Amino acid sequence: MAEDITYTYRPIKRQLIPKMTWKGFLIHGLIFLFLTALSQIGGFIWVFTMVLWSTIRYRSKFWIPFGKISTFLFFYLLISWTIVPAISGKVPLPKSTHKTLAPFNQITVILNRHYVQPEVYDALISASESFKSEYPKSKIFYLDASFPFTNWFPIPPHVTHGNGKKVDLAFYFLNEEGNYVKAEGPSAVGYGVMEGPLPGEFDQISACNRTLYSYPDFLVPDWKKDQYSLDVPRTKAMVESLIQEASIERFFLEQHLQDRLDVQDPRFRFQGCKSVRHDDHIHVDFK
Repeated sequence: MAEDITYTYRPIKRQLIPKMTWKGFLIHGLIFLFLTALSQIGGFIWVFTMVLWSTIRYRSKFWIPFGKISTFLFFYLLISWTIVPAISGKVPLPKSTHKTLAPFNQITVILNRHYVQPEVYDALISASESFKSEYPKSKIFYLDASFPFTNWFPIPPHVTHGNGKKVDLAFYFLNEEGNYVKAEGPSAVGYGVMEGPLPGEFDQISACNRTLYSYPDFLVPDWKKDQYSLDVPRTKAMVESLIQEASIERFFLEQHLQDRLDVQDPRFRFQGCKSVRHDDHIHVDFK
C-alpha cells in the first residue's frame, strides 16, 4: 500500500528592505546624502530603486549594477519631468527652448535646481524680454535657483537658495576672435572662474585677505580662462534690465565689476568677507 505523501507550501519570503552589511549600509547612506544634496529628490528615488530591486528574482548578478542604475535614471527623469512640476509649490524656470530665458547648463534643469516663486518667474521673464529688445540674438542665462520643495532646503554649496526667491545669473563672454559665444565661458558650469579686478580697479579680494573668497579657485579649473573675455556691453545691458525690476530686493556683484560695467543702484550690496566672491556671476534676491 502506497504511503500518503504530504506536501507543505512554503511561500517565498522577500525582504522589503534588502539585507546588507554595515559597509553596504554606509555606502548607500552616503549615496542617499549625495543625491539628496545634489537634486533634493535623487536620494529618495535611489532608496525606492534599491527596495524595488530587492523584490526582483534574477539569475545572473552580472547585470545587477546596470539594471539598478538604469532603473534609477528612468524613475528619476520620469518623476522630475512629470510629477515634481505638478506638485511643487514653486515654478520651474524655462528650459533651453525659451526665447528669452534659459539655463546656462542643462545640468541645472536635470538636477531640479531651477525652481522659483511665481512672482520671481514673472520678473525674470520681464527682464529677459527687456534685455532681448536690445540684444535680439541673446537670452538671459540662469544658474542655480532653488529646489522644488520646501522654503528652507538650501542648494549646496549655497546657503541661502532655499525659498525660491534667489537666483544666480551668468555673465556673457567673447571668444579669442572677439565674437560673442552663447551660453559659454571659461567655466563649463558658470561658476568658479573669476573676473578679478584689473589694475586700478577696487580690489575687494585683497581687502578681505582672501578668506573664503578663494575657495572656488580650486574647485573649477581655469585653464580656459585665457580663451575668453568678459562681454562688457552685453553684461551691462543684462544687469540694467534687472535694475528695472522693482521686485528685486538686492544684488550681489563685486564692486570692481559694478565700476567696470558702470552700473549703479542702491540695491547693490556687499555680501561680506566670509561669503564667496561674486565676480563669476551675479546673485539676485527678490522680495
